[in-house]
Amino acid sequence: MFRYIITMLMLLGVSSSVFAATSTYDRFVGNHAKFKNVSSVSGQFSGTVYAADAVFKGPSIDSRAYSTLALADAAATSAGKQLVISTVYTTVPATLSAPAVKILPGGKLNGSGTVAITGAFEGSDGCFGASQVVTGLKEARPDWWAVNAIPGTTDMTVALNRAATALSVGGELLLSSTYGVSASTKLYDHTAVVGFGNATVRIIDGAVGSINIFQNSNYTAYGGKGNPTVPDYSAKTPNYDISLRDLTLDCNKAGAPGATSNGFVFTLMDRVTIKNVTAVNATQKGGYIQSSKNVSVTHNSFFNNNLNGFHGSDNTDFDVSYNTANGNADYAFEVGAGDTTSAANATIGMPTTYGGDGSVNDNTVLGGVSVGIYLRGFNSRYIQDVRVLRNTVKNMTEGNIGTDPSTGSGIATSDYTKKLDISDNKLHDNANAGLYIFAGTGESNYTINNNTARANTHGMILNGLTYSFVTGNKLISNTSIGMKLNYLYASNVSRNDFYGNGTVTVGSSMPVTNTQLSYILANTFKSESHTANIDEGAGNASTNAYIGNVGDKGHDIISGSIAANRSNLLAPTFGTNYSGSNVKYYMDDGGVVHLQGVITKTVAGVAYETMLTLPVPYRPSIAMTFIASNADAPVPVKLNTTGILEFRTGNATTGIDLSGISFRP
Repeated sequence: MFRYIITMLMLLGVSSSVFAATSTYDRFVGNHAKFKNVSSVSGQFSGTVYAADAVFKGPSIDSRAYSTLALADAAATSAGKQLVISTVYTTVPATLSAPAVKILPGGKLNGSGTVAITGAFEGSDGCFGASQVVTGLKEARPDWWAVNAIPGTTDMTVALNRAATALSVGGELLLSSTYGVSASTKLYDHTAVVGFGNATVRIIDGAVGSINIFQNSNYTAYGGKGNPTVPDYSAKTPNYDISLRDLTLDCNKAGAPGATSNGFVFTLMDRVTIKNVTAVNATQKGGYIQSSKNVSVTHNSFFNNNLNGFHGSDNTDFDVSYNTANGNADYAFEVGAGDTTSAANATIGMPTTYGGDGSVNDNTVLGGVSVGIYLRGFNSRYIQDVRVLRNTVKNMTEGNIGTDPSTGSGIATSDYTKKLDISDNKLHDNANAGLYIFAGTGESNYTINNNTARANTHGMILNGLTYSFVTGNKLISNTSIGMKLNYLYASNVSRNDFYGNGTVTVGSSMPVTNTQLSYILANTFKSESHTANIDEGAGNASTNAYIGNVGDKGHDIISGSIAANRSNLLAPTFGTNYSGSNVKYYMDDGGVVHLQGVITKTVAGVAYETMLTLPVPYRPSIAMTFIASNADAPVPVKLNTTGILEFRTGNATTGIDLSGISFRP
């Protein structure tokens, strides 16, 4: 074909002298072969048009064929062709509208303003000047703006921010080396930062000031417990859909101790994803996300940060799972609420009273200071509806023990927490408790099931729980107590296994203090070093049920206040002039309440008067009438939902036998 066209040109009288040898174009972009020594053509075309394009009408326009880049772009746009740039331009139009733009090595846009590239783009290292702002790209690399001469030492902050700005309509920021930074990089909506190989962003030696290696473009300085900066997000503009994947964020606290550094910080967002990221060596936190929804933090590593490994606060619909943490100097993973007192942000529906509806599952904490997994409410805002499942936490050491009694624990909570499911976790070799529940405000509706607490100082310390279930846990070889119950109310502690806890023969495996209306049922104790299995100490309200607890001590309970608990038989509160030394009630292992004994009155009974009263939780859910025995004659008695057993008929002075009355509350 080439020979045919040349022959036709010669037949038409086009002299070979027209082909003034001005340059050589070894290659043009498109599905064509390479041609060498094809000279340029001049004549009817505006500017210099190269033979490859002029002759073949291929899919590309070489910008060198035109006197300005704007003319070349206009030609490519009109022809629907790719614009190829292989030289340096200091005058750059505000828009390049060609369907595709490719900058070859040696080509560069080196202007001082902004250029919007509206079509597809393919760049090369150094294809943009440091002052050239670009927008509209779908992919960008910082190497396009600067030479990364010494990876990790050369300051690439401007280049990274130029690349992020180029993706302001959404796209991928591609990293394939180690990039040094001295300030934060802002990410815009629908941006994914993707690493390849050993991609790393590292704060350079000597950097100072506040540096979040990555933050969202509408980032607001965050608050925190004890932090006077409490942001108001009600009128802020959220960001959407930002992700970090497959890279390392190294805050280099040894080389930049003067920087207030975090690996990543995102505030007020809808959809943020952190996956396969290693965040290390921060003077503050490996990562922090606040007041956001649809948050996914999975398969990451957080090591050697001076505060949290990862901290999420006031978020909803979150998943913090399959992460690893070690050597962080504060909570490895903290999930909380109350770090903002903001009114609602209507744009994304940020809640004003709680954070939650999330999961903290399948994480591994290999050690650190303070607490492995911490759930914290604050400022009257709850953390709630959170599942904490199948985590492994070990080797936590104690930090500020004077102000935080939970420090050194595997998993811990603060006040303003409710509706938490803490189950199937492995908690061992921690300096304080495997699990520590704080006595504060609102610790209700917990489920604490099937956890293993082994070789900690304490197995579990449970304070302030109401309407909660603590079942099926294994407390093994903890050096002090197995499980402490303090200020529980209307809760169920049952079928937990205690084995080999304690190193001294004093105290008990399960001390119970200040606890009311709770069931302590069917717990087993083996090879315990304590004097007693269960010790009900001071402050209890004589309303707990101890049923079916068994062990190898020969007795289940040493009671500091309620001797009747030894036999699991409790005395009711009698009505006026009623008594009966053998009148008792109890609940069996199946949860059925039984009454027994003969109740008498010193004077004649009066219909509908109170014979005795049963406490919660021994009351029926509906009023019930039973047939009792009065001198071998049947008489009715009525038990109300208030726990009052009413006299109806008969001779109360001769005694009414209550044996045989039983019901399920």
